[in-house]
Amino acid sequence: MDGATWNEAGTALLVAAEKDLWHYEPGAKAAKRLTNDEAEEELPGFSPDGAKVAFVKGNDLWFVEVATGKATRLTADGSPTLLNGRLDWVYEEELAGRGDGRAYEWAPDSSAIAFLRLDVSKVPEYPLVDFLPTNGKVLPQRYPKPGDPNASPSVKVASAGGAPTGRRRRRPSTSRGTTSSSARTSPGRPTPRPWPSRR
Repeated sequence: MDGATWNEAGTALLVAAEKDLWHYEPGAKAAKRLTNDEAEEELPGFSPDGAKVAFVKGNDLWFVEVATGKATRLTADGSPTLLNGRLDWVYEEELAGRGDGRAYEWAPDSSAIAFLRLDVSKVPEYPLVDFLPTNGKVLPQRYPKPGDPNASPSVKVASAGGAPTGRRRRRPSTSRGTTSSSARTSPGRPTPRPWPSRR
């Protein structure tokens, strides 16, 4: 099991295990499988009403209906250099307090999702070495050194059953520009604020 989260009402548990998502209600004989494929569903989160679960898969944003298991893909341009609903290394490590990397938030009425889209194509790759396997391997990491461009962010909103409704904000990235921290605005979470880029 990779993690578990309660819904806001405290009546159901969302469990990530075996690269899939499961929905469990206390007292039930078994958990309900929400996803069933080879790709891993990452950064899952209940909608406020508990009826849907959003997640990131292949750097695209999705949601699945708890009752029916129907999955809806909200973005289709995710790639190694285009991140929808998730943070890159710099945002997560230095601007989001080393959180879970999630970069989307449900509307209070569960009708839409606001999410951050990051274009990291201009961020140079830095070679990191994974020494844990018997034979170490190189893991390229998008990592800007001083003077390099950061990821280019834009904020979009997608309806709970459709494609993004359009950009709400976009700020070009420069080596001496500014970026924005976490886009979460629900109670107890940080609100967006200007933040100096790495120099």
